[in-house]
Amino acid sequence: MRVDIRPPLLVRVCAYGSLVLWTAAGLFIFVTTLPHLSAALSLVMLFGGGVFCWRIASVRTRSDRQSLLVRNVYRTRQIAAGDITELRIGRSSLNPFGRTVFVVTADAMVAVDADLIGKLRGGAERDRAALEAWLGAVQ
Repeated sequence: MRVDIRPPLLVRVCAYGSLVLWTAAGLFIFVTTLPHLSAALSLVMLFGGGVFCWRIASVRTRSDRQSLLVRNVYRTRQIAAGDITELRIGRSSLNPFGRTVFVVTADAMVAVDADLIGKLRGGAERDRAALEAWLGAVQ
């Protein structure tokens, strides 16, 4: 059994579209301000914004036979199935109105932020049920 939790297609398309627009704006600013100090700042803005848009578009939670890969906006974690002690539902860090699933281990609590839009519609319970079924099949 595999679990694959991703943002809806529309959210991913918007994130990739933002990445394209951000890159185009950053390159335009860089080219038009090339001899000035602001050209270096536009490169920093271009790189930082591009990485952030890319991470938003690539958030995902995915399982394989013995581990769970949780890729959030800021960090990616690989968690062994044996290290998971509990699956908890709580408030999301990225969306104050939605709820998300937290994977609890002995030393950390990792949020599954892959489907924040679905969490507004009761998706946290659905995601937790899928993760519990996977965890039961693995153990």
